[in-house]
Amino acid sequence: MTSKKTALYCRTANAPMGDDTAILAQKEILLGYAREYGYENVEVYEDSAVSGASLYDRPALYRLQADMEACMVERVVVCVLTRIGRNTHETYKWLAGLDKLGVELVSLDCSIA
Repeated sequence: MTSKKTALYCRTANAPMGDDTAILAQKEILLGYAREYGYENVEVYEDSAVSGASLYDRPALYRLQADMEACMVERVVVCVLTRIGRNTHETYKWLAGLDKLGVELVSLDCSIA
């Protein structure tokens, strides 16, 4: 039986073309956290150069949502909550959906993100 996965979600906005520094830093932090806590079934979801002003037009977030609705995700880990979104209403609505799906959210509150 396959265990549910831990989703590591990264997002950057307005990244200069070819500058993946912020995404790479987020991934490093999130993967280190997953190793530290022994999470083995890990998948990284990343939206690069995408604004956090809206939850729309975010391919990786859409894929994450579909995986959660398919009961494939146990937890979502982000460096900081604003990686999910900066629109308070949309973000809280999305967070409420996690509870309904039985998905845990871990926000590391990293200053790098």
